[in-house]
Amino acid sequence: MSESTGLPTPSRQVVVGRGGAPPLRWAVAGAGYALLALVWVFASPFGAAPDEPAHTVRAAAAGGGQWQGGLVAPYQRGHGQTQAEADLLNQQAQQFTIPADLAATDPCFVGRPDQSAACARATPPPPATVTGTVKATTYETTAPPGIYTVAGVAMRLPVPGVAPGYLGRLVLAVVSALLLAGAAWAAGGRGSLWPLAGVALAASPMVLFLGAAVGTAGIASAAAICFMSGVLAFWFGPPRRGLALVIGVSGAILALSSAAGALAIVALVGAVLPLVQPRRLTESGAVLASAVVTGALVAGVALALDRRPLPAGPVDLFAAASTALQAAPRLLQEAAGVFGRSDVPLPLFAYAIWGGMLVIGLSTALVLGRWRDRMAMALVAVAAAAAATVAYGFILSPVGWDLRGSFLLPILVGLPVLTGFVLHAAGVRSRADVLLIGIAVVGVQLLALWENARRYAVGTGGPLNFLDAARWSPPGGWMLWMVLAAAGGALVLLAMLPLSRRESDEEGWGPLVVVDPITVGR
Repeated sequence: MSESTGLPTPSRQVVVGRGGAPPLRWAVAGAGYALLALVWVFASPFGAAPDEPAHTVRAAAAGGGQWQGGLVAPYQRGHGQTQAEADLLNQQAQQFTIPADLAATDPCFVGRPDQSAACARATPPPPATVTGTVKATTYETTAPPGIYTVAGVAMRLPVPGVAPGYLGRLVLAVVSALLLAGAAWAAGGRGSLWPLAGVALAASPMVLFLGAAVGTAGIASAAAICFMSGVLAFWFGPPRRGLALVIGVSGAILALSSAAGALAIVALVGAVLPLVQPRRLTESGAVLASAVVTGALVAGVALALDRRPLPAGPVDLFAAASTALQAAPRLLQEAAGVFGRSDVPLPLFAYAIWGGMLVIGLSTALVLGRWRDRMAMALVAVAAAAAATVAYGFILSPVGWDLRGSFLLPILVGLPVLTGFVLHAAGVRSRADVLLIGIAVVGVQLLALWENARRYAVGTGGPLNFLDAARWSPPGGWMLWMVLAAAGGALVLLAMLPLSRRESDEEGWGPLVVVDPITVGR
């Protein structure tokens, strides 16, 4: 007769779940993204990001409670600006009353990428001791005021030694980093590294650059990565506590970030429809997250349509589609990373590395995935093409403007995230291949920071090693920020090291929890 073990008999044993905490790879990756975003905040002088002075005026006003400005018409034909461009800008332009020390204008180094930003030292921003208010005009009035309010409140904080503009950048970088950490959390609970690798490929240098600038494009892109990761974790895996919160918060931020964000959430939700399991739609978390996202989307679309004037004239969608197709290589390049005022590109081999990883991953996922996975991937691509066509047809082509990759970025980031989940669901084991992807990702991230820093330190024509020849440098000097960037890259890479045996168990983390229902009933 065998000795009693104290455990219930096999017929009475019920596996409830697994004890122990999940691995903290997501936290390591999130800390890495936070450090990289922090470096991007100070890696370029203020005003270097696209339309940053115009966004800053809107943020300075929103931080003081001014969400709506007075109508003005300051733009006129001439100086390279057509009448159609002036008319559209005048329809969007608003004038606000803001503190004098928060006023921003185009910096002196714009349009001179071959020269350093040394001129910015000769024209410092207004000191914090400046009092009074000024009238300031901006054309960045079409996005909802939420993100601008967050940045504007931070800009009004009295922080010695930090200019108000950098405070606005810093708080938005924190929000972006938190969203990327949320994406890593949603992707990291899979017993596989492929979803985490998908997040790493989605969080391109451009996402981090825009997320650390005053504006809405970076927040929208980071929110899209987080939202897509949460939704895919829900449909590809079992119920998980906290997932509905991640989906609801990131979806609301995405929908209320900008017109591009509202368009992106419609595109991403439509793309994952083939993956929907109707029986799970009634789960309380799914119902709550859906309600939050839907409410935010309705509000975001209403605000976008209310503040988005369309130029008069005929719309030729076939011509717009042709224009979008011709612009596709440039748009994809900008989605990976073209910094400054679109005048600081990466070396061609960096685009080849990033694009090559995406193409290999997408191709493998298309071959190994289910029909519904393939359809979802195709829908993301179609949605991006449709968004580009609509933007060209209704807004850009009538006034002769080019589309920016940042407009499509909140949609495009869905492809690498989806690819990672599909590869995991297909049973592709994550071994050294994911580590190699991590090495390439971190390498391109650090190269992007270096190239951007070099442009402002010595100009694009300056020496490759600019540390000892810099004519412009951020507070603390370049060495400090490069060390922090290397530390951030190392953390991202650490999160992508091969899984341990315990982590490879898809069922969960920690030892099995076995419960005797009869004993529990007593």
